[in-house]
Amino acid sequence: MRTIFITLLITLASHAEATGIEEQWFVHPFGELRSYHGDWLAVCAKEETGNCRLVNYVLTSGDSFYGHGGVFTFGFYKENGKTKNYLDVNAPGVEHPYGSSVVLTFDHVDVPIMADNILSGGIYSLSKNSSSIGRYEVYETFSILNVELIFAIKNNMEKARWLNVSYRNGQVQFSLRGFSSAYEAVKELRYSD
Repeated sequence: MRTIFITLLITLASHAEATGIEEQWFVHPFGELRSYHGDWLAVCAKEETGNCRLVNYVLTSGDSFYGHGGVFTFGFYKENGKTKNYLDVNAPGVEHPYGSSVVLTFDHVDVPIMADNILSGGIYSLSKNSSSIGRYEVYETFSILNVELIFAIKNNMEKARWLNVSYRNGQVQFSLRGFSSAYEAVKELRYSD
């Protein structure tokens, strides 16, 4: 009986510790503000003028840090005083330069994205103090900048449980658990215009 009680106590204590950091902003050793939301990580530059992003990593067996199985980034930036977003998808086998369409499947609803809305390479912040973005050529990555399309994608992400990204040479699945919470946290912290 005592063993069961100790096991239960340890389980409850570790659960309380694990959930204590959930949805709380903290300064990471990399110098960024971070907050965990389910399967999503919200990341903002510590400087008030810096950009933010929401990240979901797919870790394959043996991974402990970077998602070699895939990374989905939903980014925020300012342009002419207005908040805008971008999407980056890094996935195994994405050819470079990428010039094909993709299909986003939200649970079981397919949304085809035509090739003219897909940019080969990634998006990055020009500096920690900047709200501008730039593009860079990188393998296994494609991006979406179309404002209306991103708005529709975000709305679907908030309603679905899973997002499957199908591209010319493969498919990767991302959990959407915590996306809405992470999105609201970043909006409240920095983009409440």
